[in-house]
Amino acid sequence: MAQKQVRTFLILEKIAGQEGIAVTDQEAEDRLKEMSERMHQKFDVVKQYYEKNGLLPEVKAGIIRDKALSFLLRKRISIMSEEIFEKVQKSLITPIMKRLHRQETNWK
Repeated sequence: MAQKQVRTFLILEKIAGQEGIAVTDQEAEDRLKEMSERMHQKFDVVKQYYEKNGLLPEVKAGIIRDKALSFLLRKRISIMSEEIFEKVQKSLITPIMKRLHRQETNWK
């Protein structure tokens, strides 16, 4: 299980690098704000803890993983949309266009 998680992390990190996916300091702060709200802690206390313990790089790495995963999902949805369009075109649009063309030819 741990190997699979490490492999997944490395793959997502590689994709992020190839696609130029980065994290700004503001995004890291926003993530810390979300975390502080979930933990019912003051933002400054949470931020100080993460800074003091050198955990900000992990927060940023988590955001990069999330962005890379979102990128992959968007790409897959785009591919699926194209596949669906092609199927619809083949099963509906093309036959309708052929019928219309035949009718048009018969009218001449």
